Amino acid sequence: MSMLARLSIHRLSPSLFHSCKLSRSFAQQRTMATLLSDADRTKSILELSSKYKSPFTWEECSDRNAISKTFTFRDFGQAWQFMSGVASVAEEMDHHPEWFNVYNIVEVTLSTHDCGGVSVKDIEMADHMEEISAKLLPGTDDAGSSK
Repeated sequence: MSMLARLSIHRLSPSLFHSCKLSRSFAQQRTMATLLSDADRTKSILELSSKYKSPFTWEECSDRNAISKTFTFRDFGQAWQFMSGVASVAEEMDHHPEWFNVYNIVEVTLSTHDCGGVSVKDIEMADHMEEISAKLLPGTDDAGSSK
């Protein structure tokens, strides 16, 4: 495990990291990703919205085959804790988000380069991100805002 990964795990609260840790190794599943159809992509976004009841949902990007969301946290420390948790999951999945952070805002875009658009990997990553943000902001309606 790299030094950066160890530092990220150390800074993340143990209960948050262990509850979000993936149940199986994605390294063993490295197969070519399959592009989701428009209907499957839309259905997956609706399922994420329904599952997490966030007022702000993942959206399809208008300029490319990707999904995006902007997460809003209480402060920079909480945004950094979110990114650290996601980084651990991303390393395990070998699937890394595009993101941009300023203070308490984290803008995320997900797309699978292997297939040139949104795949199941992106939906799984979005699900993990929602889980992590919900644990950081329990009982609030500001666990993320739409891009």
